Amino acid sequence: MFLACSAYAGTAPVASLIYSPDITLDLAGQVTTNENAALDNRMGSVTLQDIGAIPPNANLTAYHRFDNGDQLLAFDITIELPGAVIARPADVVRRLANGTFSITFNGAAEGVPAGASIDAVSVDGNGDLLLSFDTTVSLDGLVAADEDVVRFDGAAFSLVFDGSVAGLAPAADLNAFHYAADSGMIFASFDIGGTVDGIHFSDEDLLRYDPGTNSWTLAYDGSAEHLAWNAGDLDAVWVMFAAELIFKDGFETP
Repeated sequence: MFLACSAYAGTAPVASLIYSPDITLDLAGQVTTNENAALDNRMGSVTLQDIGAIPPNANLTAYHRFDNGDQLLAFDITIELPGAVIARPADVVRRLANGTFSITFNGAAEGVPAGASIDAVSVDGNGDLLLSFDTTVSLDGLVAADEDVVRFDGAAFSLVFDGSVAGLAPAADLNAFHYAADSGMIFASFDIGGTVDGIHFSDEDLLRYDPGTNSWTLAYDGSAEHLAWNAGDLDAVWVMFAAELIFKDGFETP
């Protein structure tokens, strides 16, 4: 399981975030389709991010950005990316800062059951992948529900976030996720609205979970930021915190 840390980043307010909607939305004048990723600086500006040439019939279902500009991506259908890279719904794609694509996690090769799709990705402090799926999966005997998160260390899976223990309803599918390695905080969005720990949320909202206190707070209210979110679902996310912006902008190059 995740351990809470004492560092400030992650407990600080969400200063900006990169996200993707499940449908085309006009966010602060920026038309954002479901295969796009967009940066919201929370000061009224939304700008599309370069994630490469993505087929317009694909839905970006998971997103993570590294400080050096590399990105992790997942999609809801099988697509061909530049360089003749074939990405399937249970795969994680890495796009280097120079625009090159590769498969960094091959779901079929690692035992992800047929029909399951990745719908959230992040990375822990060791660089291991953190994954959530759109349905309950059995991974080498480890059963993970769609509200859970598993770690893949390159050889084996382990359960690191149990949604039911954290108070989530079984009907909730965790479909966007960011792990703040400095603080141990978890940021999650879900495919439906509901209530957890007394917090009412919708599918365009982002919640913060503190594993140390087993408590939830609202980190980003989508429809309060942009009314257009009322029609859509936030289904991929990466977060930058106010404390981090003191030292960096999150877009450094090596």
